[in-house]
Amino acid sequence: MAQEIIVIDDGSTDHTAEICRSLGVTVISPAKNTGSKAGAQNYALDQIQTPFTLAIDADTTLKNDAIEKLYTAMTEDDVVDVCGFVIPQYVNTLWERGRYVEYLMAFTFYKEIQSYYEKPLISSGCFSLFRTDYLKQIGGWSLRTMAEDMDLTWTAYQLGKKVRFVADAICYPIEPHNFHFMHKQLKRWAHGFIQNVRLHRQGILHVPFLRSIVSVMCWDASVASIFYLFVIPILAVTMSPLFLLGYLIDLPMVAVPTLVKAYSRDETWKALTSIPAFMVLRVVNSVIFLKALVKELIPKRHSQLTKKGIKMNVGLPGAGIGGLYYLICAAVIPFKELYLTLTNTEHRFRYRLVLTQLGIASTIIFGFILIYQLVNRLFDTDVSVPISTETNGFAVSLYPIIISLALLLVILIIVELCAFIQKKKRRFKK
Repeated sequence: MAQEIIVIDDGSTDHTAEICRSLGVTVISPAKNTGSKAGAQNYALDQIQTPFTLAIDADTTLKNDAIEKLYTAMTEDDVVDVCGFVIPQYVNTLWERGRYVEYLMAFTFYKEIQSYYEKPLISSGCFSLFRTDYLKQIGGWSLRTMAEDMDLTWTAYQLGKKVRFVADAICYPIEPHNFHFMHKQLKRWAHGFIQNVRLHRQGILHVPFLRSIVSVMCWDASVASIFYLFVIPILAVTMSPLFLLGYLIDLPMVAVPTLVKAYSRDETWKALTSIPAFMVLRVVNSVIFLKALVKELIPKRHSQLTKKGIKMNVGLPGAGIGGLYYLICAAVIPFKELYLTLTNTEHRFRYRLVLTQLGIASTIIFGFILIYQLVNRLFDTDVSVPISTETNGFAVSLYPIIISLALLLVILIIVELCAFIQKKKRRFKK
C-alpha cells in the first residue's frame, strides 16, 4: 500500500491540481514550469521520505497488481530499479497499432533476453520503481539527455547496481495517435539514444552484455536504416521489384513474439492486423533516426537539442543484426541454465523461461526458413535478376545469413577489443 501519493502539477491548465487535491493526494506545484518531466520529478524528490519511489506518467494506468509485482523484485540490496511490461492503452490508429506491435515484440522477446542476462536496456520512464536513497545519491533524474530513463539505467550498471524487469507488472500508457505526435516522440527517442551512447560510451564498455547490445543497436539503427531507405529501393528499381521483399525478410522476428503475447491476451486478430502498421512505423523511425544522427554529429545542433529536449522513455525496435544476436542469446540460455544448475545447488532450472524463449527463437528460425524458400522460388522465376540458375538458391538464402553472422562477429570482436584496451589503459594509469 502506498504511504503517500505525490502529483507534480508542472504548470498544467486543465485543473489537474484541483482534481488531485479533491482525491486526497499531495499536490506539488513548482513556481513555474520546469521544462521537462525529469525536472518535475526532481522538484518533488526532496520531499519523498519513503524507502521506495514509484515514478509513473500522468497518462499511464496500471494493472491492479502491477505495483505489488514490481515490489517483489526488490529482494536484493543492490537492485535499485525495477520496470514492468508496457502495453498501449488505446490501439486504434495506424500509429497506435504500430507501437502496440513494437511493445509486444520487444517486451516479449528482447526484454526477456536482456532480463535473463541481468541487463535490461532501459527501465521505462512511464512506470518504474526505485530505491529512494539511490535516486538521491545520483542527484535524481538527469537533465543532460532527452532520455533520462536510459541515462538512469546505464548509470546504475556503471555503479555496480542491478535493474530488474518484471513481465507480469503491466502498465498502459497513452501512445501518440497521429503522425504529428509520433514524429515528436520518435525524434526525442532517437536523439536521446544517440546522446546516451555519446555520454556513456566509455562507461558501458565495462558492462558485459550491455556493451554488446548497445553496439548492435547502433549498427542496426544507422546502417540498417540506410539499407531500408536507400539500398532496397535502388535494387528494386535497377534489378527487380522482388527486392522489395527485403522489407518483409525479417517478418518472423516481428510476428512470432508479437503473436505469442497477443494469444495469451486473447488479442491475436488485433496483433495480426496491426503488423503492417509496425512496418510503416519502422520506415518512419529509420528516417527520423538518420536525421537525428546527422544533427547530433554537428556540435552546435547537438547542444541546442539537448537543452530543449523533452524527456521520455526511449527504445528502438530490434531486427537485422540485432535480431540475430538475440536469437543466439536465446539459444545459449538452456546451456547456461544447465551449467548453473550443475554448479550451484541452490539454483533451480527455469524450465518455463527456457522453453518459452527457446520456443520463440525456434519458431522465428523456422519462419526464416519458410521465407527464404519462398524468396528462392520467386527469384528462380525472375529472369531480370542476374544470378545464375545453378547458384540462385544458395546465393539468395545462404549468403545473407553468412554475411549477417560475419558482421555480427566483427561488431562483437571490435567491442570486446575496445573494452580490453580501455581496461589496460586504466590499469596502466593506476
